[in-house]
Amino acid sequence: MGSCIEIAMRKKQEEEEAEVEILKAVAQAWHGHSGNNANATSELDAHRCNHKPRPSRFKLEAMNKKSKEETTTWDFEQSLLDSYEIVAVSKRIESGLNMSHEPAHHGTTHKKSRNTLRMLFSQAASKRLNIELFNGGDPKF
Repeated sequence: MGSCIEIAMRKKQEEEEAEVEILKAVAQAWHGHSGNNANATSELDAHRCNHKPRPSRFKLEAMNKKSKEETTTWDFEQSLLDSYEIVAVSKRIESGLNMSHEPAHHGTTHKKSRNTLRMLFSQAASKRLNIELFNGGDPKF
């Protein structure tokens, strides 16, 4: 019978402690909302004071992508096409473009443009060839 009394007393003491904790929380909330604005800071203001702006994850990814794009260059050794195939494809593209933009009068001749794909490729290939020969390497064909 003594154990029942002890259990009842412990239960009553735990309930009283819970009530005291609730009263403390209510008193603290009341004090925070009372008109004492000099000492009290809201949760949002406290966060704003300690917040340092950082770029978002998406902005960081975009900045990294932009820096990678600036450093990449065309490497002919990793190309799936060899130089002959590139020239052949560029000729086909040029002929297709010339057919679609052919003028109505056929009697006049036009000066060929220096900015054709074939010319751009030959310039890039000659630069690559000059660099390889300058470095002492054999040209790769």
